[in-house]
Amino acid sequence: MGQDLERPGVITDFGVYNFLPRTHETVLTEIHPEVTLQQVRDNMGSEVKVSPRLRATPPPTEEELHIIRQELDPDRIHPG
Repeated sequence: MGQDLERPGVITDFGVYNFLPRTHETVLTEIHPEVTLQQVRDNMGSEVKVSPRLRATPPPTEEELHIIRQELDPDRIHPG
């Protein structure tokens, strides 16, 4: 898996996936806090490729939280 990963990726409830350029396979590159790799594996329909540089997803900035809470989900349908 020595290929550089392409962005943008896919953001899920468990983490962030990016794509391998040649094969377009997804690779888990970030895992959200409070989520374990086992939880990711248990919720995948197939084997998950994990980046050797897997890191924790950084917390959202105040500006990102504002956009989420005030513009994307003003009725607070999704907690958080």
